[in-house]
Amino acid sequence: MLKNIHIDNKADLKSFKNIRYYFLLLLAFFLPVSEKISTILIVINAILAVFEIKKFKGRKHFYPLIIIFILFGIAYYKDTYQINATLFEQKASFLAMPIVFATLNLSKDQIVKVLKAFAYGCLAMCIISLLYAFFRSFQFNPFRFYPYSLSKGVQDITLLEELPLQTHHFLGYNFAFNMQTLYAAMYYTFAIIIFYIFTKKTRLNIFFMILIFTSIILVFSEMGLLVLALFIILFIKRKLKKNHFVVLISLGFIVVLYLGRHQISNLNKAFKAEDVEEENRYFVRVNERLAIWNSINKIEKDKLIFGIGYRKAQKELNRKYELAGYYAEPILSKNLNAHNTYLQTLIEIGIIGILLVIFMFYQLYQKIKLYDDKNLVLIANSFLILTLINLVTESMFTRYIGISFILFFYSLFMFSISANYLDKPID
Repeated sequence: MLKNIHIDNKADLKSFKNIRYYFLLLLAFFLPVSEKISTILIVINAILAVFEIKKFKGRKHFYPLIIIFILFGIAYYKDTYQINATLFEQKASFLAMPIVFATLNLSKDQIVKVLKAFAYGCLAMCIISLLYAFFRSFQFNPFRFYPYSLSKGVQDITLLEELPLQTHHFLGYNFAFNMQTLYAAMYYTFAIIIFYIFTKKTRLNIFFMILIFTSIILVFSEMGLLVLALFIILFIKRKLKKNHFVVLISLGFIVVLYLGRHQISNLNKAFKAEDVEEENRYFVRVNERLAIWNSINKIEKDKLIFGIGYRKAQKELNRKYELAGYYAEPILSKNLNAHNTYLQTLIEIGIIGILLVIFMFYQLYQKIKLYDDKNLVLIANSFLILTLINLVTESMFTRYIGISFILFFYSLFMFSISANYLDKPID
């Protein structure tokens, strides 16, 4: 009788594990598709993980994430002297994602399927975006195909003239309607890498990769295109001889410098300007992010030791924008944050916080070096490179779509893959 009870318990545990695994697949798929659905799935996965909290592994890797979460809580408290739901809504992934992955033993096959589920979610969004763009481009009275937004007064405009206006239904924000363009490009780039590494090169899968690649182009994120170009360069490096690769990269570098020579010149003049009036002469030709970072550099250094707080950080940024003469430009009116995760973290939670964030990714780098599977090494390194670069131009810890992406895959690679990983079959 006792033996039968023991077997039943094993069966129940196996069934519970499968339920958790399927909810994890759903979360991976809906991460790029729907913020609301993925939020609900994060909560469900976290609740299910609590029932197996005794299985938690990798506690030493979890401590930095807990401290970062606490520091963000202090930053919120500095603003209103109370802890509200906003903190848990935005930053809960620092706690929830590690708990989910550190309490669920996944085989390599299951990990690959989680990655594929995310890639197929991105593919679904590419298809939805294309269909949505086509739908918005049709006019029925009179019937015609008009891919420009009439609401913005666009009449008989060429594609090249339209690019900076971003009024085309197949370009920019209109195409990536469910997320910012940089995030869409980041999601889609990682999806292509997953397809390339973990799927067979059938015609259908090649078509999927071409479709996602096309979507990255249509999203038209400058940083997204640069990151995609970087991965293409890394891919070419694996295929070419060293001398040929050096020649190709050198030629590409020369072309980029030639095309961007005026922008580089204005950038140099803007940062060497000695007064506001002179600086603003070149401001219109300089990216907003560079002007923001220039303002952050002027924040009193003693304020950055422990951080300024969440809302207080934005008020301090706005004050520096105004002192720098940016009130005439869109920066102050847009209430823009640092647009750099490292700098945003520094001004919100201070030097300790930014050091912990850096240490967090250093831990992952050290963990990846212990993998003995080349495909897992390749995909984990791709995630690390993709994340670290995009953190430079976007404050990803201030948006759910950024923090959920980072913590989901960070936790997957940090807590679900052991140092010597064996290809175990699915239970």
